Amino acid sequence: MFHLKLYKMANYCNSNKQPCQVSKSNPIKRTAANDRERKRMYCLNRAFDQLRDVVPYSSNQKKMSKFETLLMAQTYIETLVEMLEN
Repeated sequence: MFHLKLYKMANYCNSNKQPCQVSKSNPIKRTAANDRERKRMYCLNRAFDQLRDVVPYSSNQKKMSKFETLLMAQTYIETLVEMLEN
């Protein structure tokens, strides 16, 4: 019976293209999940900061976005590979 309710709710939400209203879960679990996500994002942002320190770019510009950082890292790696091959 419970699965049928979930199925109906999923179909209702998907058919109307509106976000699903999820019932309030255990506040302790939600807090733990929020903490894990916060830690994950902190680690990811730190990794991007470390990558920005390695990838050469003009320091007088604004901080590169994550997308710009990845593009610049890709170009930098390709350049280093070309240098090693020559």
